[in-house]
Amino acid sequence: MILGKRIQYLSILVITYMLISMGWWTILLNKKNQETYESKIELIKTQFATSSNNQISMIDQTKDIMREYKSQRTMIYGEAIVFGLMLIAGIWLIYNTFKKEYALSQQQNNFLLSITHELKTPLASIGLTLDTFKKRKLSDAQTQSLTNNALEETKRLENIVDNILVTSRLQTNPVLNKEQIDLWEMINELSTKLTIQYPNQKIINDVPISQTISADKESFKIVMKNLIENALKYSPSDSEIRLRAFAESSHLIIACEDQGEGISDYEKKRVTEKFYRVGSEETRKTKGTGLGLYLADQIIKSHGYELSIADNVPKGTIINIKIPQ
Repeated sequence: MILGKRIQYLSILVITYMLISMGWWTILLNKKNQETYESKIELIKTQFATSSNNQISMIDQTKDIMREYKSQRTMIYGEAIVFGLMLIAGIWLIYNTFKKEYALSQQQNNFLLSITHELKTPLASIGLTLDTFKKRKLSDAQTQSLTNNALEETKRLENIVDNILVTSRLQTNPVLNKEQIDLWEMINELSTKLTIQYPNQKIINDVPISQTISADKESFKIVMKNLIENALKYSPSDSEIRLRAFAESSHLIIACEDQGEGISDYEKKRVTEKFYRVGSEETRKTKGTGLGLYLADQIIKSHGYELSIADNVPKGTIINIKIPQ
């Protein structure tokens, strides 16, 4: 962030310096043009005073010099304006390009930091569990508890790897096998699994039992899992996550509603970018790799559907999936 601000200030300074320099040279050239004009006029007056040339000839020559002077002045100011605008546009384009590259670099850096943490944590937990089994004799209850913990960490690790692989596949031509999916059943299955990970939060499935959609089952399951898990991660521990499906005009709307802190208008435009996460990896407390909403958005687009983000009332976020009927 500090580097980005420094580059911004440097760009402003460079533009200011170049514009001042161009303005100075414009003034000098115009001054020289003025001096040339005045010298020519004085020369004509001298010639008229020492020769028999008539006054009409002098007036004609003076008019020609005046036209030439005005033409030169227009050219000087015109070129100054054109070059000034080109300079500003060029530096602005360079700055924007650098800004985008810097933002991408920051996202990739955030991703590397988060993925390193996200991969190391479950691996360390699984390694510690195996080391405990190796060195200590445990009771059945302790063995069961550690085994369950290791299995959860394994699932978490598998989920991270799956997200990375799906992201890679989405960069090529995704192959979708659309079929009629029981949406209520899918959400109910995901809710049951996620409730184990988030026991203090409640997931309410308000989707009609008879509701079906046409989608690729595996990829759409990733979408719903990411949306629900994202809502759980960014909501208070005693809050509710609500899933709804309803008709609106000629579309079916699937809504995932949470009671978290919400997302600012600026963040709404960026949270579906690859690797993007709010804040920095050094200060962020929630787990994640910055791929969840990116994957959801890309999969939804590949289906020809639309994902949008809105504010919940009184607080929180609603993520809508808009499906033509």
